[in-house]
Amino acid sequence: MSPVVYLFHGEDEFSIAQAVQGLEARLGDPASAVMNTARLDGRAISLDVLRNAASAIPFIGERRLVIVDSPLAKIDPVPASHEKFLALLDGLPDSTALILVEHKPLVVEKKKGGKVAVIKHWLLLWAESGGERVYVRAYPAPDSNKMAEFIQAQAKAAGGGSPGARLFSWLDWWVRIRAWRIKRCRSCWRTPTTSARWRWRTCKP
Repeated sequence: MSPVVYLFHGEDEFSIAQAVQGLEARLGDPASAVMNTARLDGRAISLDVLRNAASAIPFIGERRLVIVDSPLAKIDPVPASHEKFLALLDGLPDSTALILVEHKPLVVEKKKGGKVAVIKHWLLLWAESGGERVYVRAYPAPDSNKMAEFIQAQAKAAGGGSPGARLFSWLDWWVRIRAWRIKRCRSCWRTPTTSARWRWRTCKP
């Protein structure tokens, strides 16, 4: 049985995009694949729009692919909203392949009293208990200390095209990742009373 829901989460946007492209390729004929693929922005759609798109019957094909970017953006942080969203996922037909893409980790580690507590998002908890109907994969950002090795390996795996073009593609991706992480931590900047210079608080972007 093929999964009905795919949950990709993490900061490695490039690898997530590759995974999505791989699933798109499985639809077969490009002409029918276009008709059986829908891309939605979770920041701009309602639950009803998602339900209609994910429940539609495939057109001249076995499966329909629905890709949702930032699916949690408009889900209210209350149990009732969580239950409605999960009920939608539980009710999807087997002919649907719903890809949920969250560009952030859905699991965090918090230190308290010398111990580390692992806190998982409610959607991740649901996905991990979904059995064969749900596929979950985390895509953490590559270690910056190993970035050169990472770029070389991925460029080699990609094959074709000029090395310069592949390198530029990967460097562009890395710059975007770093820019996103810096933007995320703007709240960590402060002006100390003893100096006019800006300094970091104790956080890791």
